Amino acid sequence: MDAKAKHGQLPFAIDRMLDHLDLSILKKGDVVVGTLPIRMIATLQTMGVKFWSLDLETPPAQRGKELTGMQVYRYGGRFARYEVRQKEAEEVPAGRARKAASPQPSISLIPVSAQLAPAAIGWLQMRTDQVCLLASPAMKKQASALKQWFSSRENPPKVVVVEWDDSSYAVLLEQVEDLVGELAMDLRPQVVVNLTGGTKPMSMALQRAFGKRAEAFGSALHGLYVDTEHRQLEDLLSPHRPTLPMQGVLNIADMLALQGFKVASAQSAAPKYGDWLPRASLFDLLLSRGAIDWLPAWYSLLDLAGWLLDERKNKKGKRLASNEFASIKWMGSRKQPSFEISIVGAGKQNWSGLRRALSGSFGAALLRCGVAQVQLSDTGDRLQLKFDLTARDELAFAAGGWLEVWLAKQFADAGVDDWAQGVEVSRAGVKNEFDLVVACGNRLLVVEAKTGGLNRDGKQDTRAAEAVYKLDALAEKLGHYFNDRWLVTLRGLASMDAERARKNHRIRVFEGQGDPKFTASVHDAIRKWVESCRLPESEGFAPSHFDPPKPTGSRASGKSGDARPEACGDQMTNAFMKARNTH
Repeated sequence: MDAKAKHGQLPFAIDRMLDHLDLSILKKGDVVVGTLPIRMIATLQTMGVKFWSLDLETPPAQRGKELTGMQVYRYGGRFARYEVRQKEAEEVPAGRARKAASPQPSISLIPVSAQLAPAAIGWLQMRTDQVCLLASPAMKKQASALKQWFSSRENPPKVVVVEWDDSSYAVLLEQVEDLVGELAMDLRPQVVVNLTGGTKPMSMALQRAFGKRAEAFGSALHGLYVDTEHRQLEDLLSPHRPTLPMQGVLNIADMLALQGFKVASAQSAAPKYGDWLPRASLFDLLLSRGAIDWLPAWYSLLDLAGWLLDERKNKKGKRLASNEFASIKWMGSRKQPSFEISIVGAGKQNWSGLRRALSGSFGAALLRCGVAQVQLSDTGDRLQLKFDLTARDELAFAAGGWLEVWLAKQFADAGVDDWAQGVEVSRAGVKNEFDLVVACGNRLLVVEAKTGGLNRDGKQDTRAAEAVYKLDALAEKLGHYFNDRWLVTLRGLASMDAERARKNHRIRVFEGQGDPKFTASVHDAIRKWVESCRLPESEGFAPSHFDPPKPTGSRASGKSGDARPEACGDQMTNAFMKARNTH
């Protein structure tokens, strides 16, 4: 067959076309056409084999590609023979062998965003010795909070914050590729890239750069994505993208600290607090439909008692107080306050209903549970109340704190991961308090409890409005999308407050108003919330708890290890003032 017809305008008859030339198949007189290394061309000439070199002026963009006949012509293709012989040679001496790199610690790369919980969840379930926080200029404060949280861990990782320029995707990608190149040279047992946080371009740049170099890391590379919606972890850099169930690793202290809050104290941490939880018979009476008629009168009496207690704490020496309903006289000591009460406005606060309750099951329950001793006069218009505060602040409990304790008991019985009642927090020097905080499945629930009337009664603002604003503003800072908020009140809300809470602030409201279904609805809501949040527990794993600090002013004393706090005036009065503000 004519070579020119078969192979184009070539001056040779082509017998064989080879991708790689094996010199052993050649003999003297053969002709080789193409491109070869110079050393091989010299060897061919010693064998008596002719070599024609195909010379081209190929532009850089076309090098390494297969060319068409027209492109060969366009790039000045020509065949030429050269005389090649070795003139001299010198061996290259062996250089000093490069010392093998020592193994580096495991590392997590975490782009920082406003939501810090996914970063914490990912690290707790795939821990590393080092953490690199990638923070844009706008995320410096969040990076600082996250770094502080890491430092509070047991055996904390070494944390470094790297400022990222996120002005454009091209800049981001260049930064990531430089980082990937450095890490690929290290012998790290684990490289975890948290692809949940940061902006979308940051996550895309990380996934693209590490995905291209995944082979350099082998099985050490993990692209962790914390899928809170489906409650699972996904490895986006693994070829099979395995998923793992998420675990409930964040407790109350964690979720507060991630937003810059520190737990100063919790009422539930006080010694003997557990004695309050089993008071089922007293809770049933206070939550009964009939109690709504006499509770306002009860709170009015305790309000006067608290005022007198406050006056004596401030050493003003006052022993008498009164309002349109009653007059009250101080009869006791700081550790065992006792009050003698005379009713002066029996018809205004439904004294007859409270009198029947105190002379009956309510008074008996107060005594049986150790809250207070009640003694009514024969005429029925005088009352003596004696509180024993050597073990706990029963006055604060009776003045409204009991509702918080009852709610805490319901959540404890439901098996939540963590809970604390009467939690005082601080952030940047500003203090605040939450009635009840609950953690379950890495979600936080903040509950405000109110035992008294919250209607506006013609006023522009009420405690109900304050509670709604507090839950919306402060709880939003606490947990963002990992946070739920409830307002539990025994009395009704004004329609405008209820509407604002439900529609504008994602706050769930429970209103008692003597409704027999109130407790059942709270129980059902707690059960459903816990079921929706609870995460599976693997063998040997248990949710994390924390031990909150005890309330200020409490200190242990007693014999035989029986710890009981001394009721100092500051502690007792502060607790009472907080409780009485609930109604």
